[in-house]
Amino acid sequence: MSAAKGYDMTRYWRLASVEGPASGTFWVTRPDERRGQIRVSAVDVTLWDEERAFGRCFATNDVTATVINGVPELGIVRGRWADLTEDDAENLKAAVLAAANAIEWEPLP
Repeated sequence: MSAAKGYDMTRYWRLASVEGPASGTFWVTRPDERRGQIRVSAVDVTLWDEERAFGRCFATNDVTATVINGVPELGIVRGRWADLTEDDAENLKAAVLAAANAIEWEPLP
C-alpha cells in the first residue's frame, strides 16, 4: 500500500482511505475490548489490475473483514466479484490492514 489516512467520525468508528492496488474508503470499527478485533468494511473500493486499466468496484458491505493481532481475514466478499484470485485477495487484505492501522484510537472514558 502506498498511503492510508484515517478520518475521525465518532468514538466507535472511523473512515479510512487507502491508495494502492486496492484503493478507496473503508469503514473501520473501534477494536473489541475483549479480543482486540477490528471490523473493516468496504465503502467504495476499487481493486485495480496491474496496469490500472481495469478495476473491480466494491460498494458498501461487498467486502467485510476482521483484523486480529495484525492479521487480516476476509470474511464476506459479495456481489459479482466473489471469484477473487489469490493475488486479489492478498491485495484486499493489505488494504484492510492499512485501513485498520491508519486509525489512532483515544481511550474511552
